[in-house]
Amino acid sequence: LRDLEIRGAGNILGTEQSGHIAAVGFELYCQLLKDAVEGMEKRQTERPAPTDIYFDRLSSALQSAPGKTAMCIPAAYIGDEAARVDCYKRLSQLGKPSEVEVFVNELRDRFGPLPSATVVLLEFALVRAMALERQVIRLSVRERRLVMETRKGLWRDSRNKIPELASHDGLEQLREVQAILRRVT
Repeated sequence: LRDLEIRGAGNILGTEQSGHIAAVGFELYCQLLKDAVEGMEKRQTERPAPTDIYFDRLSSALQSAPGKTAMCIPAAYIGDEAARVDCYKRLSQLGKPSEVEVFVNELRDRFGPLPSATVVLLEFALVRAMALERQVIRLSVRERRLVMETRKGLWRDSRNKIPELASHDGLEQLREVQAILRRVT
């Protein structure tokens, strides 16, 4: 989109091809175009399905409900709305724990110390990346019970039980789940 803003769309959005974009939408059109180019180059990209993750103690709202921990990038931390949206977009595309760590360092360098809600958001992104790396299909924490579904079925701890987390706090639960994910093969 930035490139389009700078250079313009040229013929892609011109009258010769506007019917195709109008039919499927710009983002889908770009994805189809990218897939076609990759197919022509005989490169197949594997896109793992995103892990379905739910924590009952986390809230993605700017102001969390009682008993929930907020996870967001506050406007007070990144004042420019476009930069904040760009950070959310980049964060959603990170698929490896090492990429999340690089992003954390970049945020600190650019904007200073992380607010607590952003720390929670980044810990959530780390859980998502770790789960994706370990091919976890679904991860859910409800009333401190961790349910993880992998391709092999439901994951159980060394005692063959569904683990119960020690903390009621959303941030601490994220860190406990990270420790458990490190043990999942």
